[in-house]
Amino acid sequence: MRQIHPTNPDPKVCPQCGNAFFPLGGTVDDRELFRIKTYCSVSCAGKARQTTADVAVRRFWERVDKRGDDECWEWQRARQTAGYGAMTVNYKVLAMHRYSWELHNGPIPHGAHVLHKCDNPPCCNPKHLFLGTHAENMKDMANKKRATKVGRKGEAHHMSKLTEADVREIRASDVPARLAAIGYGVTATTIYMVRNRLIWKHVE
Repeated sequence: MRQIHPTNPDPKVCPQCGNAFFPLGGTVDDRELFRIKTYCSVSCAGKARQTTADVAVRRFWERVDKRGDDECWEWQRARQTAGYGAMTVNYKVLAMHRYSWELHNGPIPHGAHVLHKCDNPPCCNPKHLFLGTHAENMKDMANKKRATKVGRKGEAHHMSKLTEADVREIRASDVPARLAAIGYGVTATTIYMVRNRLIWKHVE
């Protein structure tokens, strides 16, 4: 006898094996289970995860510019702020240089960083990658002159939209924050914080 779900008379179809199924039936909790459950069994769910992993590998190779063995393999799609390649795998955004390391070398030890010998963030060539600690990563950044932005403030910071001259003008002006923000390409909140010395405190 076919099981009838109290609020969902039609069965769900398992995307892995194609079989129709009812997760359970009867209680409120079961109705919630019916809504969220996708696969008919643990076995099908496991196979689907493996399929997802295979798809991720295929997408990786489609999106990386694999050149010579010793050249940089640059990621061709989305990149993080620092320039590292990024792709969503199992609903998580992964850095592609780390994904490449794991793809070629296995799991990354807990707390380890994946560093670039080539100092090219979008590069995914495993020959250009190596593991290191946080301290080694900071030292590597300093050696390659990439740490110059770290700890900088004011207009020396790479994300700054204002200069020290702008800050002095903003503090000396009585133009409403909303209008001043338009002129300087920032938010009214930024204007307020500048005027009240909540930011740019070092500027007299």
